[in-house]
Amino acid sequence: MKRTNFKLPTFKSKYDYTPIKIVLLYLNFTYLFHLFSADSPNFYGLLFMIIITIATFFGYLLPNNLHSKISDAKLGINSIWRKKINVNKVLLVCAIIVIITSYGIVYSFYNNNSDILFYLKNPGLAYSNIKLMVRNPDNFENNAVFSSSISILLTLLSGTKYIFFTFAVLYWKQLQKKIKILIILTAIIYFITSFLVGSMITIATILMSIIPIFLIFIKKKKAITPQPYKKMKKSSRFKVFAAMALGVFVIIFFLSNRISTDNNLLEGIKVLGFYVSHGYTGLDYCLGLPFEPTFGFTSFRGISEMLVKYLSAPDFFENSYLVRNELVNGYPAMSVWSTIFPWLASDFSFYGIPFIMVWASYQFSVIWNRTIRTGNPHGYVLLGQFFIFWLMIPANNQLFHTLSNAASFLLILALYLRSKKYYKKEI
Repeated sequence: MKRTNFKLPTFKSKYDYTPIKIVLLYLNFTYLFHLFSADSPNFYGLLFMIIITIATFFGYLLPNNLHSKISDAKLGINSIWRKKINVNKVLLVCAIIVIITSYGIVYSFYNNNSDILFYLKNPGLAYSNIKLMVRNPDNFENNAVFSSSISILLTLLSGTKYIFFTFAVLYWKQLQKKIKILIILTAIIYFITSFLVGSMITIATILMSIIPIFLIFIKKKKAITPQPYKKMKKSSRFKVFAAMALGVFVIIFFLSNRISTDNNLLEGIKVLGFYVSHGYTGLDYCLGLPFEPTFGFTSFRGISEMLVKYLSAPDFFENSYLVRNELVNGYPAMSVWSTIFPWLASDFSFYGIPFIMVWASYQFSVIWNRTIRTGNPHGYVLLGQFFIFWLMIPANNQLFHTLSNAASFLLILALYLRSKKYYKKEI
């Protein structure tokens, strides 16, 4: 396979605050939506969200304000990422894993093509059907396509889908035609699989993960290198917005189809508004409960479930705010959302959440500014995970909600940490 000298744009502008503006605007909008729709707004919930907003903004400001105490290399100043990657090969390997995983998912739930065609047209019904099968496995035939060891391996490699889509968008203009065809086919297979399992989140997280690239497309006119990235035509900008709009439309279609097969998009929009705001109701309830530590079994639920299942570890998750909220207030622990905060607070208390937000925002700030200045592609993949973290705050602790999600984040983090050794100071 022909090797190309792939390059990404770099920016030597002042410290960039674009991402945190988007994050805070989103969080405040979703909370205000909750306030206006709530029957009786909770004062402590409002106070808590104000503190969270301040902590998040303060954390993002820290690296620039502490510049004298932070090395230039950490912020990507006068540095560049110098590592040649065979992007074609990376995309090929990731595409194969995505396709194999998709095949295993589809044929573990469906026995014939007629069912596949029916549920492809009705993803809302597919969601209900899959949920019923998962919750009542004894009533359905087990059609596992792969052995348990291969299934676990594919789960641990779940992060390759984020690498695939991020690299595909980042390097699109520099890719060979046959690789572009492979990308399109793989994307179609992935999205068809999402429809067949009725899983909106599998599409939503991909859209969230490429937001960093969307932002640099807007900033391209300020790019220093390489030359092809210096200008962005209006038609190209339109394509970027159109692609994002199409993704949002698909999500709304999913939601409307869950309610009715008539596919009333207005109802889908209403449900989307409910999705991004109702978790604050669960948060309001949890703020009134006492703290009982769960020793990491809630924040890292995707991993702790494996400890309980295979090592017979005690399930401290039963002491979490989520479970106790259902017992005390009748608010469902898992069938609806409670925001990310009760998940984290179950291990660190609500008093510890502002400090976690400062730390997360600080890391986000450093990685964003270092990545856009150095052009490290692994930085963009990790930033995609950060955006999933931020945008899923009104819902749950998405990054560690399942073993697949946790494995994705840890794989991407490991690749990013390894890539840091290839930073070189420019002369």
